[in-house]
Amino acid sequence: MNETINIPPRRYTRRQLWEKLHELGLPWTWPTFQRQCCEGRGPEPVGAFGQRVLYTLEEGLAWFERGLKKKDAA
Repeated sequence: MNETINIPPRRYTRRQLWEKLHELGLPWTWPTFQRQCCEGRGPEPVGAFGQRVLYTLEEGLAWFERGLKKKDAA
């Protein structure tokens, strides 16, 4: 039996995602990141658990890269 197990990507809370991105060079403070997310200018959420919005690291990294490219183009 050759069954493939599909494990969904890990989901992060907003704070956990910020911590990961901050380790990778995101220069924003937590309040700035929080405000960007609340205003709809942050990474795309993938779901929620209760009132906590959840993200994947892949989406967070893609959002970060898009921001870097915009900054480089300016």
